Amino acid sequence: IIVLVHPPSPMLQSGTPAPNIALRTAGGQSENVLPSANHHPVVVEFIEAGCVTCQQEAPVLCRMGATYPQVTFVAIDAASESAAALQGFAARYLSPGCATIVLLDPGLQVSRAYDVRVVPTVYVVDSAGKITYGGLSSSGIEGVAPVLQRLTNGG
Repeated sequence: IIVLVHPPSPMLQSGTPAPNIALRTAGGQSENVLPSANHHPVVVEFIEAGCVTCQQEAPVLCRMGATYPQVTFVAIDAASESAAALQGFAARYLSPGCATIVLLDPGLQVSRAYDVRVVPTVYVVDSAGKITYGGLSSSGIEGVAPVLQRLTNGG
């Protein structure tokens, strides 16, 4: 019997400074995410347009954005996809009025800085710019709400 075990994907450790996120939207607008969050938490999800889990979890990000309007939500392309692919993803899976900002990472510099090896990978950055949570796949997304509850209620 041969058992193949895949080691878990490494995550950035809680308490470490979050790498900078300075990218462009699919529409070409520059976004420097952490400074523009103005000392509020940031949820960063790394996605691929064709990822079924990413597609299924996109509405969850929109709902969390409505629940936590003081939090910045970004979805970053982790596959060097075209602007058109990301615009199609946003149009199909993010509801109208969704506050999630979709960003291109053409050279994958930000994806590499966050050590993204699987999608979706999600991080929560606290108001001080430190990683406070990291998770993978749908279970990673599910772990975001309790963290935001704690961060936004001063606990």
